[in-house]
Amino acid sequence: MVAGAFKKLIKEQNLDIDKIGYVAFATESGVDHSKSCASYLIGILEKYYGKWPNVGGIDFRFACISSSYALEATLALIESERIDKPYAILVTSDIAKYALMSPGEYTQGAGAVAMLIKKNPRLIAFDSRPFTTLTKDEHDFFRPIDRNFPVVDGKYSVKVYSTLIQKAFEIFKKGNDLKDSDKYLFHLPYPKMAKQAIFYMFYHLYFSNDPTDLKEEELKIEKNKFFQLPAVISIMEKVNPSLEFSKIVGNIYTGSIFLALSSLLEYGSNLEKEEVLFCAYGSGASSKIYAGTIQHAYKKVITSTTPLLNSRKKLTQIEYQELHRGKINSPVLSVNNVFRLANIDSSGLRHYEYS
Repeated sequence: MVAGAFKKLIKEQNLDIDKIGYVAFATESGVDHSKSCASYLIGILEKYYGKWPNVGGIDFRFACISSSYALEATLALIESERIDKPYAILVTSDIAKYALMSPGEYTQGAGAVAMLIKKNPRLIAFDSRPFTTLTKDEHDFFRPIDRNFPVVDGKYSVKVYSTLIQKAFEIFKKGNDLKDSDKYLFHLPYPKMAKQAIFYMFYHLYFSNDPTDLKEEELKIEKNKFFQLPAVISIMEKVNPSLEFSKIVGNIYTGSIFLALSSLLEYGSNLEKEEVLFCAYGSGASSKIYAGTIQHAYKKVITSTTPLLNSRKKLTQIEYQELHRGKINSPVLSVNNVFRLANIDSSGLRHYEYS
């Protein structure tokens, strides 16, 4: 997936690969304890292009927030000119797979993102304000190396997500002369998580209680009152365009917050110079709040994602279950000119091809 996203970015933006100096790969679907996924990606692309420039390549891993850590580091490299080339590429790639009949099954998804990071961007310029970051040792979601599926405490994960986003948001506001943002983006395991975050971020503005002190039955009553407020309805209008792709793609882990950005660009209107507040989260757990401004030229840069989504094949329930159990070894969709895993040799080394 990720090599295809990278190739698409190079083609659509007509990039000179010799100007790329750094590749940041965010994933929680790593395949090796030692060998970097970035090195696999660079090897695939070197075969395809017949050459590859001298670049740095590194993996970032902290559950779904890995991509925001990668963005923060990559922006710093470009802004400080610590690399001698003008471009860096940030990529994410993940498969969110859960056991059949498990609570997380309906949130499954897969996807990859490739982003060009450079000075004077045409799509979105990230603020010079520091990223606000919180990190705690939590057990809400984790996947030990020897397990195929994650260990998830669903209700507890929602609580940790909500409280860490809330606390990071409060710190970000204190440290900045913050106007109301024009749009809000969230990491989305599923679309309703955005409403959960909005409740914890803004509840105290309208009611005296701290939402973290509310009991479960009280939460239901307070949420009902909160989301009927005209001001909150207005806030949700700033969020809703970013939720559309999550409804039909599912959770893509590290790429989720940028899938929300893609959805905003597809379904939002008149976005020039609007401030976007990114609210990122990763289980285990960490949250980040950071901001960017959509640029005047953004429409010249973006292409619609909808045709790609419409090219998917709908599986029968039996096909899906057999695919999930690993009983289907051939592609369910016949496509050409894509990167594929050719084989895994006896030593465990992975080999890829383009066909």
